[in-house]
Amino acid sequence: MRERYCVSILKPDADAGTLDKWIPNDNPFNVALGVQSAVWVTGIRNNQGFAYDTALNKLYGSSHGPYSDDEINVIEQGRNYGHPLVIGKSADGNYNGITAGSPLPTAGGVSTCPVITDEVTNATTIGPTYKDPLFSAYPSTNAALTTIWNTNPNNAGWPSEGWSGLELYTQGIVPGWKKSLIATSLKWGRLVKIRLYSNGDSVVKSGGQDTVSYFGSTNRFRDLAIESNGKNLYVIMDKSTTTSGPSANFPVVPACPGCLQKYSFLGYADVAGKSNIPNTIDVSSGVDNSCAAGTTVDISGANTNYWVPITGPDGNIMAEIYANGQTWHCYFFIL
Repeated sequence: MRERYCVSILKPDADAGTLDKWIPNDNPFNVALGVQSAVWVTGIRNNQGFAYDTALNKLYGSSHGPYSDDEINVIEQGRNYGHPLVIGKSADGNYNGITAGSPLPTAGGVSTCPVITDEVTNATTIGPTYKDPLFSAYPSTNAALTTIWNTNPNNAGWPSEGWSGLELYTQGIVPGWKKSLIATSLKWGRLVKIRLYSNGDSVVKSGGQDTVSYFGSTNRFRDLAIESNGKNLYVIMDKSTTTSGPSANFPVVPACPGCLQKYSFLGYADVAGKSNIPNTIDVSSGVDNSCAAGTTVDISGANTNYWVPITGPDGNIMAEIYANGQTWHCYFFIL
């Protein structure tokens, strides 16, 4: 299983020693360990992607769960995120009585992880440094996870999706996407959108759901990048059928091995004179007696037969234009 690392460019300080001079003196675990420690946080199982919100100074990380509960964490200095004693949200207790690693008990195996007796108690014991994930995906019941733990099916039978790369969408071009985390899926070959409230610490539901997914395929979506225009997304796909770990038990022959795929947002298709924009996308909010500028859009040969959306400052839908074969450059205001 490949991992990605967040690297900072640092200048050496006055500390003696080859390594100590590269470790900041205010790192959170320096005092606790009595030595210079490069550790920033603990309790993260398998972080695969990072995304940084420059406006809020928040660092987000995507991490695989053992069987379920893939996590999106807000990574903060000195925090403990629970692994291997708490998986996902501590309050649900769905890992009670099992471990965060497969022991193959029917074959007499022994897990290297401790038995999670009670997640709530474990979180309390960790103390004030413990932090629940911002989001925990597909948390199964304790009964279902106990069955998986005892029978050890291949990962096709696990709820864990295997989120890898992570990006923060900050533009307002795609309606309903502004302030959203976008994760790549290794198991189901898709992008998963999780929209955040303005504080960056809670999830906005879309149509009653926490996540919205796009582009399901038989590829392993490894990482993504978003172009500054907000219209183009690039996804890199694994060339191999598996990586190390449980995916070896469930190889998937990719439809496009090792591909770099470009996805461009052009607008919404016309259906009998109406846009097929999802009705779960909120309408942009306005302020009484004030003028809110919408996004400027270009309608060219690429999108001339689509409904091209104009969004407000909040990234929600303000208006749509169906050019019907014309080429336009326009902007919109709402009062």
